[in-house]
Amino acid sequence: MNEVFAKTRELGDALLRSEVYQALEKAQEAINADEQAAAMLDEYGKLQNEIGELLQSEQVDTAPITQKNDRMMQLQQLLAQNDTFAQFQQAQSDFSALVGQVNQILRFMITGEFDEPSGCSPDACASCGGGCHR
Repeated sequence: MNEVFAKTRELGDALLRSEVYQALEKAQEAINADEQAAAMLDEYGKLQNEIGELLQSEQVDTAPITQKNDRMMQLQQLLAQNDTFAQFQQAQSDFSALVGQVNQILRFMITGEFDEPSGCSPDACASCGGGCHR
């Protein structure tokens, strides 16, 4: 069992050293340095919490929930226009894809089954570049 945990730690270290994770870290730093984006993200998180609290009350009043939801939608639109946030989202997506590929490899090694991403076929491997390492 110790070998499994040791290899898991090695894998975690490798992920942290990966270019993809390093790009995510830089994007996170950029978001933190972008006062406008950071403020919008902070407000968005607070609104989510407030809506959650309102939904748990005994008598749910939909008016403040709708108002807060509308503001969240406005914030989403503003964030979508923010280049720093767009780069952060891309970096998150890239890292998530890397972790997904790792999980696919683990699943294949354990079960012998491969979950093919949409559009993936054995014939397409040469041109894919997706990194599944079949």
